[in-house]
Amino acid sequence: MKYILLIVSLLIALTVYFVVIKPEPVYEVGKPVPAGVAGTEPEEVVPVEETTAEQTAAEARRAEMHALYERLEKARRNLERRLSRLKALLWDIELPREESEQIMTRMKNAYSLLKNKKMLGAFGSVDALREELSQVEFAYRDLEPVEKMAREKEEQGDRPED
Repeated sequence: MKYILLIVSLLIALTVYFVVIKPEPVYEVGKPVPAGVAGTEPEEVVPVEETTAEQTAAEARRAEMHALYERLEKARRNLERRLSRLKALLWDIELPREESEQIMTRMKNAYSLLKNKKMLGAFGSVDALREELSQVEFAYRDLEPVEKMAREKEEQGDRPED
């Protein structure tokens, strides 16, 4: 019991010391910082003309990236739709092994572009966004002959009967 009282009184004494006796300075917005405080060097004043030129360049870059990203989203949507159509078309079609492996490889490559979609902030530059857009568009065009072949097979009636 004596030890508990000793510990409690020690904690009270330390609290009083840190709160009452040695208070930290309070910084308020708009008031100057006292001299001698670290990190209070005055900042360089940037001319307004340079800032606006940088801002307009950044805004133009941002607008271009938004436009490209919208095209990328549309291309991804189109690719996803084509993959869904192909999946439905190829469901019951029997193909030779080599041909089916090629089709599976093409479709897997297209699905890999859609699996972990990069958001707009993940692209560091306009060129990276253009590259992603070209990859998605290439995958879309790469699946076009597969879709034509699947439609031809469907018209021929090469599906097994239930």
